[in-house]
Amino acid sequence: MFLASIMAFSAFSFAWVYKLGYANIWFVYGYAFLAGIYESTSMPIRQALVSNAVPQKYLSNAFTTNVLTIPGTRMLGPFVGGILASQTGFFWNLNLEAILYLLVVIFIIPMATPFAAKDSEDRDFKVSGLLGDFIDGFKYLFHQQRVLFKIMLLSFTPNVFCFPMLFLLPLFTAEILKEGADFGGYLLASNGLGGLIAIFLFSAFGVPNKRGLICILSALFAGILTLSLGQVTWMPISFLIVGLFGACISTFRTSNGVMTQTLVKDEYRVRTLSFYRFIMSFIVISSFIIGILTDLTSLEVVLFGMGMLAIIISSGFLFFSS
Repeated sequence: MFLASIMAFSAFSFAWVYKLGYANIWFVYGYAFLAGIYESTSMPIRQALVSNAVPQKYLSNAFTTNVLTIPGTRMLGPFVGGILASQTGFFWNLNLEAILYLLVVIFIIPMATPFAAKDSEDRDFKVSGLLGDFIDGFKYLFHQQRVLFKIMLLSFTPNVFCFPMLFLLPLFTAEILKEGADFGGYLLASNGLGGLIAIFLFSAFGVPNKRGLICILSALFAGILTLSLGQVTWMPISFLIVGLFGACISTFRTSNGVMTQTLVKDEYRVRTLSFYRFIMSFIVISSFIIGILTDLTSLEVVLFGMGMLAIIISSGFLFFSS
């Protein structure tokens, strides 16, 4: 609730800074930095609420429902944002975002969480224990959950090497498709739609038993789609590729998340999720490198390289990992 309040104030302030003509690139970086802190903090908390508030037999369905919000917002957000940006400008776009953050605060105030894990004990937060807990979780995964540990390493492929493709979509829309911000929003919305359809299928039919293989195949297809995007110039095909990419990412994250929720002991679940979020944080480095390479070469070359790297790594896991 506190973080949502900060984000509401930040979005509202940024809107008026833009309106008054004082905005520059550093305001954009600062706002993105705050948004990253908010997301990286709130996501593990939401996942912990799922595992601690739902009985064990319902964890799979509950986690799938929780993941449903990610592609859902990715579909609606860019779609509405693209229309607002092109029709009314960024001022009203940011004001709407501030209002939505305030609605989050209002909805959280009356919320109650009947925790299912009655035997769990609260621990006082200590900064000195953060590193120790992280190392302990790493040891647990390495020694007792080797399959899950390998899947965590595989997550570098879709989350770090392929996912920055979405950050390149504005450039792809402008340089390759020769369209404006509204079409960029539609393109990103198709990514959310693909992920949403995949989650609906999981909700309807359940997550298959061979979840490790599903993770590998979804990472492999994400690489193929990333490579393919750099080779197309026709808009309908680009929409199809970005939509299928969203389905692959949602499939990987759902399968990996269900494995974590069902296989990991309760006392190690948060540490395992933290390790997964730590891996995802490397997207900052990969995005920085990809941005430099795009400036030095071309968008097509970078997308080809990203996809080829993901294909090689995923194929290695598919054929050589037991």
